[in-house]
Amino acid sequence: MDTKVTSSFNKDVIDRQVQDFEDGLEYYSA
Repeated sequence: MDTKVTSSFNKDVIDRQVQDFEDGLEYYSA
């Protein structure tokens, strides 16, 4: 597998998890 594609995919996944986590913090702190 192309490592550049893999790292790009992993970054997308991590960015999404971080966004979900931040949304969760806003929900619980509201």
